[in-house]
Amino acid sequence: MNIVTRFILIVSGIIVATAVGYLARKKNWLAETAAGPLMFYSVIFAWTPVSALVLWQLPLQWSLVVLPFVSALVPILLAPFGFLFARLHKLDPKSAGTFIVASGISNIGFTMGGFVCYCLYDLPGLGYANLFASSWALPYIGLFYPLARRFGDPSARLDAAFLLRTFFDLRSLPILGSIIGLVLNLTKITIPQFIPTFHIIDALVIFSVLSSFAIIGLQIHFSHMSEKIHLHLSLAAIKFLITPILMLSVLLILQKFVGHLPPLAQKVVRIQSFMPTAIFTVIISNLFHLNPRLATTLFIINTTLFLAIILPIIIFVFS
Repeated sequence: MNIVTRFILIVSGIIVATAVGYLARKKNWLAETAAGPLMFYSVIFAWTPVSALVLWQLPLQWSLVVLPFVSALVPILLAPFGFLFARLHKLDPKSAGTFIVASGISNIGFTMGGFVCYCLYDLPGLGYANLFASSWALPYIGLFYPLARRFGDPSARLDAAFLLRTFFDLRSLPILGSIIGLVLNLTKITIPQFIPTFHIIDALVIFSVLSSFAIIGLQIHFSHMSEKIHLHLSLAAIKFLITPILMLSVLLILQKFVGHLPPLAQKVVRIQSFMPTAIFTVIISNLFHLNPRLATTLFIINTTLFLAIILPIIIFVFS
């Protein structure tokens, strides 16, 4: 499959799925309130088995421990940049919290980074991408949840029980799926032949990506999209300039201690370093009473910039 075809398939799939979700709400075929339950079932029945299956058959070596470590460390290192730009733009506390979260977390999972790696490098690329994203809960729940609680409701308590409930919530099942996949891999249990024969993983990936963007489309409101252009420019600088430099610097340092990653795994890290902010920005903003409208706008504009400018470059360079 050539470069142009790959690009057309990725962008067209995302745009069409999002448009279907948007039209479903506008035509009253499906209520916006259905987005939450639909995303929940997508996580349970699509993301979780894919997390297990791709890691089950991934060739493992010691240096690959770098992948989840980089993925967990970089969002923490990005938080101060979010603070800096939030103060520079003199944002109110709820908007500042939203912008910091948007700055720190990236769409490295199935709905963007993993899908791009899958389209470029098939299942091996998806496997490395999934291993890279397997530690997402550590910085999200360990740092950005408390931070969002602090900005959204300074008087609220964030205790150990809350964090434990979040880690063991059904929405965190993809983490368990990743662990199961690694255990099956390390114990040398052979993956059932019908899974590759009937392309089960490919079907689940395509379904999870298209359904996720359709669900996102349900929640899109195009009013106020042109507001606060300076915030969009600042977020673009963080996601598409600062994050790649930071992530590749951390990768180079870590490889001196644990050895070099396989060439394909290195490409996956480079691709993941350019991902836009994640839909989790909107989820966290709603969960902790920050600024959901700003979160949605940041997510849509940042993702649009990625699809229009960054993704064509990634496909040309890494294809």
